[in-house]
Amino acid sequence: MVERRDRSSTAEINALIESARYTGPTVTAEQLVGVESCLRQLAGQLALVARPHLAQRFGLEPSGTLFIGPPGTGKTLLARYLAGQLAMPMYQFAADEFQSNPELIHGVFRRLSDERALVFIDEISILAQRRDWGDAEDRRMLSALITSLDGLSDTATRPWVVGACTPDIQLDHAIHRSGRLGVVVEFAVPSADQRRQLFELYLRPVPHALAAGDIGRLAEMANGATGADVRDWVSQAASEVLAEAETDEPRIEYRHLETVVARRGFVAAEGRADRKPTYETALHEAGHAAVAWACFGRAALARLDIRFGSSNSDLEDSHLGHFEVSNDWLAVNKPNSRTWPEHAAVALAGVCTEEALLGHRGAGGEVDVSNATRIIIGQLDTGDPDFGPSRSQVETAAGIFREGSEAMRATVWHLVRPRFASCWLRTAGLVADHRQSIERLARALLADDRALSGDEIEAILEGRRRARRGLAGAPVPPAGPPVTR
Repeated sequence: MVERRDRSSTAEINALIESARYTGPTVTAEQLVGVESCLRQLAGQLALVARPHLAQRFGLEPSGTLFIGPPGTGKTLLARYLAGQLAMPMYQFAADEFQSNPELIHGVFRRLSDERALVFIDEISILAQRRDWGDAEDRRMLSALITSLDGLSDTATRPWVVGACTPDIQLDHAIHRSGRLGVVVEFAVPSADQRRQLFELYLRPVPHALAAGDIGRLAEMANGATGADVRDWVSQAASEVLAEAETDEPRIEYRHLETVVARRGFVAAEGRADRKPTYETALHEAGHAAVAWACFGRAALARLDIRFGSSNSDLEDSHLGHFEVSNDWLAVNKPNSRTWPEHAAVALAGVCTEEALLGHRGAGGEVDVSNATRIIIGQLDTGDPDFGPSRSQVETAAGIFREGSEAMRATVWHLVRPRFASCWLRTAGLVADHRQSIERLARALLADDRALSGDEIEAILEGRRRARRGLAGAPVPPAGPPVTR
């Protein structure tokens, strides 16, 4: 019986390794848009893997690598590039392919331990959870991974093991030890300029009629998009062009990609005939944009749209629309002890605008209030003189973090409530100061039925004519629909 089980296990290991061997196209350097800094961080390790005799000469211990970053930021792409540069075979595993079976991990590593190859394990967090978080089965998988990494030889034929995971996980610290996955490389969401390069890269082989200015505007509107997003969006636009093509030479036009980018790639279910953006929605989103512009200027504005956004079918007053602060700007302008009131004001601007201009607060108010409260509470843990120590650290140390202490909740409420009230008054004042600009922007949103870039938002708020594709010199619509209360 044992002998049959061993043969079955060997067959399973062989099948897993065979299916994991990457046989796709070689990744070129020009495809590494947005991960250039990651490649630079790996230059030393790449040199040692390419010339293992030098590592032995210097007495350096071989080590694997851990890629950490949001989905779609190029972790798999870079691994494939590295394998191609080193002329190594690549074995690409998904962590769940090991089926919670430690013997599969041991078997795969034993088979590949003497092969000069790149072993890439995606979602490695499944195998390497913190010991105090997982159950007994998770700990067995972690132990199998650690002992397998430790069992690799120090010879020139040792495989280069690369693990990948998202940043919102908790890995066991033993994984980071030198000799295991000791080199950690962080991947980030592309900047606006990198998104522009990505659009150019994926549009290059596709028939299209987009000018450089069109691509730049799309890159700004694609705030927060990854390389995988841009690739998929170009493919979606191409498929929609082919579906409507009436000529033998169809081309992607700006309007095709603008629609896909605005809806973030999602294809919404067909709604009721009366599910159209309302003046209330336009005012709400225009309020966010106007207050962000007033507090932080043009650099903070990314895009504004009332066609695509979050919706809740359970609410009669479903909220459609979205204003985005620029990720590039926010990366260097996060809320701090001086600027948090302005950030909270931007969060509250939509609901404050509704109350000031319509006389009531709509469905989007709950999200606004929640976001503003989160910003205020976040400052309590940064040494607020009225609060002192870190709330989360105190409650964690006391073992009451998940439930929270009644006294701590009361203290936080006591400190947050007046700060929230002060932010509300400040936001209401900003809305009053910019009321005409907000109304002008809301009317333009309804009239255009399209997404607006940062430059267009600023031009409308300032009452300037907008120069943009197909509407150069078009005046802002002078009149808006009546408000129904």
